[in-house]
Amino acid sequence: MLAATALPAQESPYFVTYDHHLEEPGNLEISTFSTTGIPRSGQNLFFAPYGEFEYGLTPRWTTELYLEGQAASGEGGLFTGVRLENRFRPLKREYPVNPVLYLEYEHTSEGSRILKEVVGNDGDVVDSNSLAGGVWNKELETKLILSSNRHDWNLAGNFIAEKNFSAHEGIEFGYALGASRPLATMASGGNCVWCRENFVAGVELYGGLGTTYGFGLHDTSHYVAPVVSWQVGNSSTLSFSPAIGWTRQSTPRLLRLGYSYEVRDGRQNCALVRRAPLMRSGPLTAAGMLLLSPVLCAQNTAYQPDPGWHAPLAAAARPNPLTHRSGAMAGGRKLFQRNRVECHGEDGSGLVKKHAADLQLPVVQEQTDGALVWKITNGNPDRRMHSFSRLPETKRWQIILHLRSLKEGRAPVSN
Repeated sequence: MLAATALPAQESPYFVTYDHHLEEPGNLEISTFSTTGIPRSGQNLFFAPYGEFEYGLTPRWTTELYLEGQAASGEGGLFTGVRLENRFRPLKREYPVNPVLYLEYEHTSEGSRILKEVVGNDGDVVDSNSLAGGVWNKELETKLILSSNRHDWNLAGNFIAEKNFSAHEGIEFGYALGASRPLATMASGGNCVWCRENFVAGVELYGGLGTTYGFGLHDTSHYVAPVVSWQVGNSSTLSFSPAIGWTRQSTPRLLRLGYSYEVRDGRQNCALVRRAPLMRSGPLTAAGMLLLSPVLCAQNTAYQPDPGWHAPLAAAARPNPLTHRSGAMAGGRKLFQRNRVECHGEDGSGLVKKHAADLQLPVVQEQTDGALVWKITNGNPDRRMHSFSRLPETKRWQIILHLRSLKEGRAPVSN
């Protein structure tokens, strides 16, 4: 029961490229990734794992901590450093092109091989671990991220500038480009693992652009990589990407694997309180759950709408294209359970802990479908409501169909 209602919104399949979608406030995503490099003849194969802890501080600010290592055939392994990353969305709403500002501090050794970005004249692995592991760098990396959702495609581009304060290398530049799309844009009514709606596929291009001493493509590494992510359930996503290096400086082949698990703020705690078999729990556990339940699961009867949050008239006038589509509402219920229960509760009445709207109220139900889909697309950072633009638009319309079922008998009459 808990696993069926704890799935996250569709995850990005990218390993190097960043889009404009941030972590939901209060959620913690724990991930493990690896980069395996298959080098040229005479060089050692390497395996570079890294862990990522991503936390949503606000709807417009996400922070991440990375811990990384590396092992090469015949050379053993070593710890290669720490990275602290921050991403910030300067604009509150969704636009045709959405900018994100990125800042990362790195304390890594020359033995780092995760290739989370490719900058400057980075090339083939030439130094042994015994030499590279003893040279440590302190670097500051910035990115301008531009990302757009168009017709269920995500298109993203990153321009990278990185400065190594431990060496006189000038500023190194790089890029990353990505395009991806879900294999199915409409949710089915039942829970399934192998459905096409659980897969996102695309392609990445990334590489170096030289330095301030020599900007351009000369002696730089470049890769092309198909990417796939698979939402397997229980808040989990698997990712896979084989990359091909297409210049002499590049490692000929890279194989990337990833696994992510999302700990959702409030969802698991509230669901656990409601569904846990208290009679099987110890007396202290049962008492604790009973004491916490009014705080975690209380309905937000005191909800007051944001008077300044209105959809544009053109958006509010859009009709729901799925109104008469058979099975669309059942899929909307599943999507609501996956993405909205943690804030609004299973019946839509809103949770006090999340300051969420009571979706049964007339002030919500009397809004048009177009106004409501605009609001879940853009979110409301002033009320800590996350944007769900990562979901295909068809799925957002499905959620609105289910929202209507929460309070029967009310026709949408105004924005």
